[in-house]
Amino acid sequence: METLRSGSKWRHKNGCDYLVIGLANEATLSEANYPVTVIYQGDNGLIWARPLSTWKDSFTECEEEFEVVEPNGVRENKNMATTASQKR
Repeated sequence: METLRSGSKWRHKNGCDYLVIGLANEATLSEANYPVTVIYQGDNGLIWARPLSTWKDSFTECEEEFEVVEPNGVRENKNMATTASQKR
């Protein structure tokens, strides 16, 4: 399976859209104990995690991309970079 991109938008089979934040456990030496996991966020702000191995069973990629909010409050997508306070 190809690597997911942070900031990519995916639609769950239930119809809700989610933003991929990143992957956890990418450097694991024991995938049986620590599987590579997709960390993603719903439109409602809730954070979720799902094993990468089962990701495409429930999700399809959307064409558009979301803005990614970095921990320092900077919002970025492929066309812009502004601070969170500038967006309000």
